[in-house]
Amino acid sequence: LTRSRLHETKNAELVMCVKRMSELRSLCLEQLKSPVIPQELMEHALGIRLRPKDPSSDYEPDPAMLKIGLGHDFQSKMRKLLSEAKMSKEVVMNIYDKLDIKRRGCLTVDQLTRGGICMKSKE
Repeated sequence: LTRSRLHETKNAELVMCVKRMSELRSLCLEQLKSPVIPQELMEHALGIRLRPKDPSSDYEPDPAMLKIGLGHDFQSKMRKLLSEAKMSKEVVMNIYDKLDIKRRGCLTVDQLTRGGICMKSKE
């Protein structure tokens, strides 16, 4: 019975994670006009430093995207959604380390979601 409850709780957390990350994807598409989250936005939202981008990276975020993404409104919404999805600083750092292999300095919301689900499934 206890295992069943733990399993149900874990499944409920995964469902909540997917829902909140879906909302984050909608937020990014609506405000940033892209499903890509530049590393700078994630660092600012979570107060962390991710590993440095490769200087020869082919990805450079649009200045208008950065201006909107670093704004208080977007940042507070992103922090809230990440918190409700239980995407802690440590989880996000691990996802970037594992999925941003070429150190481009960005991940899509879908990549972040898949990485979060994989990490949470192993807990």
